[in-house]
Amino acid sequence: MSLATAVPTATASRKQVLLSHLMRLYKLTQIHPDAATTQTIECGEYKLRINPWEWSALMQGFKDGGSNRNWTQLLAEAVALQVKSFEDLNSAQSALANDNPALTATPSTGDAPPALAIDMAIGQALLEDLSEAIDGLRKAGGNDRADSVMQFAGRMRATLEMVREAAGPELAAISGDLANRYPREEGSLLSLVTPRPSAPVATPLSSSSKYSRLSPTAKDKVKLLMIALAVGMIVGGTLFVLPILNRPVLPEMKVADFSSFTEIESVVSRAPNLYVRMTPDKWQSLDLAARRALVDKVVQQVEGAGYAGAHFNTTDGKAVARWLKRSGTQLF
Repeated sequence: MSLATAVPTATASRKQVLLSHLMRLYKLTQIHPDAATTQTIECGEYKLRINPWEWSALMQGFKDGGSNRNWTQLLAEAVALQVKSFEDLNSAQSALANDNPALTATPSTGDAPPALAIDMAIGQALLEDLSEAIDGLRKAGGNDRADSVMQFAGRMRATLEMVREAAGPELAAISGDLANRYPREEGSLLSLVTPRPSAPVATPLSSSSKYSRLSPTAKDKVKLLMIALAVGMIVGGTLFVLPILNRPVLPEMKVADFSSFTEIESVVSRAPNLYVRMTPDKWQSLDLAARRALVDKVVQQVEGAGYAGAHFNTTDGKAVARWLKRSGTQLF
């Protein structure tokens, strides 16, 4: 029995998976808004330490708007993932110690993936997003911030290595398949972690309502106003939808499109990005020049098909290269 079969969890979007942990972090930032020392978050057998700079960025992550380009939000998600990973390790180890069949049964085809696989999958996606954010900070002249985010990403990798080591190669392979399901999401974190006010209950009009007491002339004016509003909504909706309908539909690329590359095992189209999975042994057998040549040839096809990005991973879940139309190719 291994940790790879422990703690099954339902698949959901990235923010949904991390929601309870994001809410916990938000409450902690409200309790300690001016942390001048390293903060320690208890996670069962584990402790997560966050330095003052990271804590400040974490608080900013809950204040920033809904753009998925905000690196502070990525950092907040990454901290939440580390908390979740430590808690899942605790649960998995407890399940093994108690030999609980409900938590240690091997998932069958179609079953929800284990929590540790989800942790590694989200971690891989977040590390790629953080790497892109670091590139953006450097291009904007924020080298100090970029260095700090890079140091944070290094500690996050260490956490994910703990999960990977405990889970084993079988679960690591599952996480590679899942990583594409957890892309960045639009929307501010603050709106996610704070309760929304309940919608007012509509009161039906009665015979004694103010509208029923309006004069015929006033009623006509109200009707005309309602018609004008309806027409405006139809026209506005049409103007909003037409640009979306006119966007080009990218062709779905399949592994057969790359049959000349024996290193490629599968591809997944998530327009405008393509995710390429390769055999680890074949990738490792290539020298640096051969790896770049392979990536460049694949990118040539991907860009020609209209895609804006290509993400290269091995089947054991390791990110090895990335191409983005706006920033070029990067080998890891």
